[in-house]
Amino acid sequence: MILAIIATFTASAQTTTASLQGFVTDSNGKPLAGATVVATHLPTETIYGTITDRSGAYHLQGLRVGAPYRVEFSFVGYKEHTINNLALSLGEKKHLDASLSDTQTIDAVVVNSSAFADQRTG
Repeated sequence: MILAIIATFTASAQTTTASLQGFVTDSNGKPLAGATVVATHLPTETIYGTITDRSGAYHLQGLRVGAPYRVEFSFVGYKEHTINNLALSLGEKKHLDASLSDTQTIDAVVVNSSAFADQRTG
């Protein structure tokens, strides 16, 4: 029993990182599944990224401790939302939500290429 208690304290003392978690929604509060979340630790230019699940939730784990961080939330057709000067402490599980608004009009994307000849089918 004593060994189990010591092992628990030892395991919790070895945390050397922080994490970010939260939800990304539109301006009506509807979850945005597949939104991109990118956190950049500016002093080292270390980039951490993920996408939201179907409930709009995201989890970024194993982040460097310190500051400043820039966190960017984006989704196709919505204006990007950026949070600057974020600081993370040792073992912190920071909850950070974002609401994306100001939907943008997306024009059609047309790709033209002359790099492929008709006779090349392999």
